Amino acid sequence: MFFKKNKIILLFALKISLLPCQDSTASGISPGVKSLIFPGWGQASLLQKKRAKIFYYSEASILLFFLYSKTYSNILRKNYIAFAANHANLNPLGKNHDYWVDIGNFSSISSYNEEYLRNRRNDDLYPDNEMWYWSWDSESNQKFFENKRIKSDQYSLIAKFGIGFLVLNHVLSMIDAFYLDKLKKNENLSLDVTYNDFLKTHSYRLKINF
Repeated sequence: MFFKKNKIILLFALKISLLPCQDSTASGISPGVKSLIFPGWGQASLLQKKRAKIFYYSEASILLFFLYSKTYSNILRKNYIAFAANHANLNPLGKNHDYWVDIGNFSSISSYNEEYLRNRRNDDLYPDNEMWYWSWDSESNQKFFENKRIKSDQYSLIAKFGIGFLVLNHVLSMIDAFYLDKLKKNENLSLDVTYNDFLKTHSYRLKINF
């Protein structure tokens, strides 16, 4: 886990160090597109280093946030599966997420099937065999398992938000780079607006500096 996280960070740092070289080979790409590909790249190509760093740091922080959440969720998942195998006398192989939710809510496969039979949900019954069998040795262990399972799901959901933040960071960096590029191209243009109180009119003056 530690190696994977540091590998991502090293790749991120290498990407930043290669940006000056990439600018020379990708001079035809607009700053906005550069920032969409890698946040801050477009700002760096426009010599806006401070703004570029904001997006670099944002990207790195979001990546770390995502990696931590996803890694911790996976650790919790492995732990609660191993715990259930020891305390619910079940076979952990080949089970989907719904199965783990169900065993946290029912003490045994019998109690589950009985409840679903009463509700006439025959299609949702588990086959009463060794593959799907479970029976908790105590209610406290069942609750402990369920808390771990819920916590794992919560961190998995948080990681999904991290992906959304990554996309948002790319889009915001693209918009900012397009804006900076437009300002740079129009830096010799200025528009003055004045208001005449007596005539109650506005006047506009366009300045072009050579």
